[in-house]
Amino acid sequence: MFDHFSPYGWIDAMKNFSDSEVEFYMWGGEPFCIDETFDLIKGFAGYDFVKWARIDTNLVFTKKIIKRCSSEKIKLLCSWHTETLDFRQLLDRIMLLKNQNMIGMINFVASDSNMKFLKLNHLNVETLIRKFSDEGIFFNIAADFAKGDDPIYKEFITKYMTIEDWDYIHGQYPSKGVPC
Repeated sequence: MFDHFSPYGWIDAMKNFSDSEVEFYMWGGEPFCIDETFDLIKGFAGYDFVKWARIDTNLVFTKKIIKRCSSEKIKLLCSWHTETLDFRQLLDRIMLLKNQNMIGMINFVASDSNMKFLKLNHLNVETLIRKFSDEGIFFNIAADFAKGDDPIYKEFITKYMTIEDWDYIHGQYPSKGVPC
């Protein structure tokens, strides 16, 4: 990301857009794996003309995000990877970010391993949706692309996403036989 220009070069270059309303989006992997990302985000968020940022994160760097670039302009799409965070850890990190007004949403992929994790921990997607909704946080249930066009999975997942989205991600949309 910073091959040719330092984060400070990018921060300075952003001034070229001072007559615009800027919104930026970062995704990865995990953008915060690169230490200079914190400086870049803090620098961008410091400009009045930068209105907001959406950044995908797996929550590994939650405390460092708060310490180094906390801003209400930043909305984090927080992916919950059950292999690395149990529910208590997820909840603790989400609440830290909520207190900074930095949560955009939580994303949960309804994969076999994640669904097994929920079952083993006496959780289910309905409970999680309600729990986080009560906190004012959207808990998104995302389809596992690896599940293919399994009809049982399709029946389950289309409770949480539209059938059009399901068809689209499986190359069946638009319905005129045109592949995506």
